Amino acid sequence: MCLQAGRAPAIRARLRLTIGTVGSSLVSIDSPHDPAEPWPDGRNAMIRSSRRILHSAVLFLILAFLSGRTNASGSPSHRSSDFSAGDAVIVKVRAEYVETGSTGLGKSAGQVRQWAAAAGARRTQLLWPASGAAISSVADDDLPARRTYILAPDSGVSADELVRSLEALAWVEYAEVDRLFSLHAAPNDLLYPRQWDLENMGQPYWSVARISGDNNDTLASLSGKPGADVRFQASYSYTGTKAGIPVGIVDTGIETDHEDLTGRLYTNTGEIPGNGVDDDHNGFVDDIYGWDFSGDVSATPINVADDNDVSDQIGHGTHVAGTVAAEANNGIGVAGVADSARVFAIKVFPNAYFSVTSRAIYYAVMRGARVINMSWGGAYRSRTLEDALQYAYNHGVVLVASMGNSGDGTLFYPSGYPVTIGVGATTAEDRLATFSTYNDSIDIVAPGQDVLSLRAVGTDLYAAGGEPGVHVIDERYYIASGTSMAAPHVTGAAAALLSIAPGLSNRRVRQILTSTADDLVDPYGEGANLPGFDRFTGWGRINLERAIASLPKIFVSINRPHPQDWIGGSVTVRGYASGASFAGYSVRIAP
Repeated sequence: MCLQAGRAPAIRARLRLTIGTVGSSLVSIDSPHDPAEPWPDGRNAMIRSSRRILHSAVLFLILAFLSGRTNASGSPSHRSSDFSAGDAVIVKVRAEYVETGSTGLGKSAGQVRQWAAAAGARRTQLLWPASGAAISSVADDDLPARRTYILAPDSGVSADELVRSLEALAWVEYAEVDRLFSLHAAPNDLLYPRQWDLENMGQPYWSVARISGDNNDTLASLSGKPGADVRFQASYSYTGTKAGIPVGIVDTGIETDHEDLTGRLYTNTGEIPGNGVDDDHNGFVDDIYGWDFSGDVSATPINVADDNDVSDQIGHGTHVAGTVAAEANNGIGVAGVADSARVFAIKVFPNAYFSVTSRAIYYAVMRGARVINMSWGGAYRSRTLEDALQYAYNHGVVLVASMGNSGDGTLFYPSGYPVTIGVGATTAEDRLATFSTYNDSIDIVAPGQDVLSLRAVGTDLYAAGGEPGVHVIDERYYIASGTSMAAPHVTGAAAALLSIAPGLSNRRVRQILTSTADDLVDPYGEGANLPGFDRFTGWGRINLERAIASLPKIFVSINRPHPQDWIGGSVTVRGYASGASFAGYSVRIAP
């Protein structure tokens, strides 16, 4: 039982809409819906319940990778190394040492501070909640962050030394240095004909010719291989009902007033903009478009200043968001893969520590993301981030991560975790990009070289690398390369599938995307014959047309209550179900 100020007590439950199909058994589907979407014509499902319910939506988030300029096709890095260590340590307390209670902490927080001080820590901070967020806002008892802390070492004690001291203590489940991640860097839209990644007919597209040295790269016009694209038209031309799918972009922020993102932002309707009040009681004041967990100034993990300003000072996150969800058929700019996606920003750069990115994942789940895009990574495996991602996966979120831009078999994280969909990059010739990292953690590949998308005002990702201005197209648009640019194609594809069939599980989305991909048996065009899964291109290049064709023939969504609503008394649950095989429905409250 949870209490929230000014609200009735609510029982935490998930609404389950059970659909009957002609000639088949019953299937149960947990399915949220964007409240901004209009009601579809056709059958609506309504039920009243006297139980008090908290509708916890399944979350899905998405992001992409940009890498260091290590070769002619790579993307710039805004950190000198993937292996940068922070001045802090993360420690997770064993469950048997944590008292549970209304906050999940009991007296353990003070005790942990004493224990940590004895081990050599001068300051202790709980990983979550951040910014005073009520821990019950992500309210499951299994929330790993309930017993995870960030520690600042004493003067004269290194982070590595503190980790070694902590690992020897009985109350410690694990300890690790808090390290930094790095960026891996048919509509009537005017620039759509240049988007070979969405529809490749062999037409000319813009490419940046990379030449050794500074200030000598040039913009060239090349032609690709017809059909070497994601089959965008299948999603764009789909005429059935589509649900709005919240997509979390964990990245450098998003330019929320970009002309090609109008109507494509997932806003927090529970907040009154600019009033300085936490109207929805989630612990984040005025988080209309998301949250900045990093701040714009480099800081140590325990001193990061977070706020609600998700503006993009680097440009990477805006480019990623555009690939996912740029508005199609508006007569300007470019088109995104998923016209039904609604993006929100979870800003983690420039301070993308293990702790900061983990907080971002918990927040994305709390906000109801169905897909999360992660276009960044590092070579160290973080158990803290792994906990957060497992938590998101357990709550139904599709997790997409770029493989990295090392051009070799280096294992990067988060793409190396089993719960993520690891995405490599292809070229307009349907070959694996030379910079794309490959290993057994890869699942699928997508266009990632010379990708045209949105530009945050005043930003230039490649300027610091000695090539200012070359990648800028028409001031508000930009060409970039990297597995960072490949991942949002898969994120958009996942959102497109969920918009048509909102009840798909994250496991099913992954299975559909990989099983319908176009196998690239000769990844580099050198005469290889690698049918089926291989460590270079996974199951192949994404094919949205085949993916949509393989969807189930019934669709369902729950529209009311909204995700994270607190409600009591008699409750109306509203949703819809449709499809050629639709026979009937029932609504249940799942434990």
